[in-house]
Amino acid sequence: MSKLSLKITALISFISLFALATPAQAQMVISGSGAPYACYIKTKTGDPGKRSTIRNCEEALFDTNLSKKNKIALKTNIGILHMRAGHYEKARMWYDEAIEMNDQEPLIFVNYSACEVFMGNYSKAIKLATTAINLGTDKEPEALYNRAIANDRLDNFTPAYRDLKRALELRPDWPPAVKAISYYEVTKAPKG
Repeated sequence: MSKLSLKITALISFISLFALATPAQAQMVISGSGAPYACYIKTKTGDPGKRSTIRNCEEALFDTNLSKKNKIALKTNIGILHMRAGHYEKARMWYDEAIEMNDQEPLIFVNYSACEVFMGNYSKAIKLATTAINLGTDKEPEALYNRAIANDRLDNFTPAYRDLKRALELRPDWPPAVKAISYYEVTKAPKG
């Protein structure tokens, strides 16, 4: 049986392919109530990283009853808020702190990969997204999407396309992936 050789190309330049694409983020759930839970709700409902929200979330870290799991989630969510505000170095710092506490939590890596995409560190974004996938994240479509954006920006169109296709297998009709994959063309590679 012969193998069908495919060529995958972007239909438009990679600079504009994901120009409007935002890397996927996944807030971490905090159980309980009080300021840490309020931070989770703000992050979940799309707070753009207002200074007051970030300050309240950072102050929530002083809660002496905060479990290690909730502290990791809180640090990750603070990172997301900083990332949304465009404070990428600060977001990195929070993700690094969360990873120091638990380097097996895939959602930290999903968000960290988004941050690196925003910063233009595409190779690092690919590694972080791959780590999230290898750790078994329940946000695999988001990790695949982030990795696809990073690969696309590095002109690695075949892996970008494959990641988008896999993301859509896991989450059919997911609008960001549907839009992104529409910019690709798959054709038979010329025999040569």
